[in-house]
Amino acid sequence: MIHRDSPESPTFRANLTEDEKIKEYVQSSISRVNSLGTLYGAKNTSSSTRSSYSTDEFIRPTIHGFGLYYYVQFGIGSFDHYPSYKTYNFELDTGSDLTWTQCEGCGQNCFHQTDPLYPASQSSTYKAFPSDHCPHGAHCQSDGACTWNRSYEDGSSLIAIAASETFSTLSQGSSRNSMVIQLQNVTFGCGINMQNFKQGSIKNNRISGKLGMGNGEYSFLNQVRAYFKGVFSYCLPFSDSTMYLRFGDGEMQLPGGLQTTTLKMYPGRPLYYLDLQGITVDSTLLDIDPKVFAINDTDDTGGCIIDIVPTFSTIASEPYSIMASAVIHYIESANSNVRRLNESETYLGLKICYEQISREPDIVYLPLIIFHFGNNADFVLTQSSSFNSRKSKITGNDMYCFTMLDSSETVDSHLTVLGAQQQKSHRIVYDVDNAQLLFNPAPCYGEN
Repeated sequence: MIHRDSPESPTFRANLTEDEKIKEYVQSSISRVNSLGTLYGAKNTSSSTRSSYSTDEFIRPTIHGFGLYYYVQFGIGSFDHYPSYKTYNFELDTGSDLTWTQCEGCGQNCFHQTDPLYPASQSSTYKAFPSDHCPHGAHCQSDGACTWNRSYEDGSSLIAIAASETFSTLSQGSSRNSMVIQLQNVTFGCGINMQNFKQGSIKNNRISGKLGMGNGEYSFLNQVRAYFKGVFSYCLPFSDSTMYLRFGDGEMQLPGGLQTTTLKMYPGRPLYYLDLQGITVDSTLLDIDPKVFAINDTDDTGGCIIDIVPTFSTIASEPYSIMASAVIHYIESANSNVRRLNESETYLGLKICYEQISREPDIVYLPLIIFHFGNNADFVLTQSSSFNSRKSKITGNDMYCFTMLDSSETVDSHLTVLGAQQQKSHRIVYDVDNAQLLFNPAPCYGEN
């Protein structure tokens, strides 16, 4: 995996300061949680994907990233040249069920990308669905085309032709030798009208679409699940490191084993829900009723989900208030060499920030935070996951900011989202077929 802010990233922006990046993470995390209310899925059925590999293999496309999102590379199509596919970068989206890329013919309705638009008409394996066989959720147009229409809370929108195509990536079998494999007849969207996608404003943007890994009939995972047992995993690092999005159950055996909790999925929702039961700050289990993390059956608000798109986690407003008070109490009780900053002094958009005002002692103590999930699965956050440390641009002193947000700033104040920052340095395994999430701390570098 290439770190989100690495110069090697396809959307690296050298002009952003570290403070500007953090502020952008906050804003994008809130925007993402807002958009989750408008994403939709479909019933979970078997797919028609056919692929040229055996079941003892697993695929592992490379993940890249930049300031807001993580991206994965796939080859698309079949062409008369070497390699026989064209490589594109897809935003890795665990909260959406549609895979799509921008295609030739969109004219002025595309967002900017440095790679050429996908030439679907030149691929021998591209097949648009006819109007009498539109996929579930697609719309039949007057010209006979089937299209998917998606709108997002951040103002972006998509119209894409429903089609099937061959996707290519690396696999690794029992011999541990890598090879290119083909995933045939993958249903995806060939984008013809994309509006207000923010990545288009980035000069060196190479991101062309989304890889929908959520729960839904046409999600990428669902289309390959029969071959890889419905399992995918990733491991997000804190520093630059080449990493992979892995499919298959080869990652379910780690030294020390994996903790397991229930992964909840609901028809019509592409999201992965978790059974969050409590939060510990330092060594104190907070007085929080587990019911505040459950879905409200009356209006379908709330719940706890895991999602790789938002940088920072958002916590339902009521338990956030309790957790924030505990964090503040711990820091101010354990340290005599800090002072709390107001937002105007941090410029980051984070609510709980402290500045180290003395080097005696030359250390700042920060609390250990644990999320307690069902089946006695404890997700232990590292201090780097819970707090961002940096130099104050005003005083030059060390500064520590709590990197979890209050969901009262979003459209659903009852929703809790475990975001990418808090998932770092953990192997995260989605075992969808068995409805479970497995995790444990891991180094997240090299082949992890």
